[in-house]
Amino acid sequence: MLKSGKKEKIEIMFVKILVLLGKFIKNFGKEEHPFHFLISFFLANRPLVGLKKIKIGSQNYTIPVPLNTNQSIKKSIRNVLVDIGLKKKKKFVENLVYEMLDFKSMKYMGSKIDTHKRALKNRKFLHYRWF
Repeated sequence: MLKSGKKEKIEIMFVKILVLLGKFIKNFGKEEHPFHFLISFFLANRPLVGLKKIKIGSQNYTIPVPLNTNQSIKKSIRNVLVDIGLKKKKKFVENLVYEMLDFKSMKYMGSKIDTHKRALKNRKFLHYRWF
């Protein structure tokens, strides 16, 4: 969205997200700023390991690769956006807020756990790394 010059639209959506988060956080009884909650959500949801596809001979292997902080935060945001895109029930802002609330109540850890499980299954190919 930001690439096509929709900065104002993004700012309006961000404010709506913070307002909705503020309302729901007050219902939980915690005095936490919605922006801090948003940041803690993406930091706690970030995967530590990524999967990289390599080809050796005629075989394709998926090997686990450690991610640095920027890569893991980027992957966390992308995973949450993909999960929200799969749910077409409500508007984007509401879906994002409900995902965060599910995370707060420990119902959602979705993509992080899936990525780590796949990395554990493929760790036998770890010796194919060359960095």
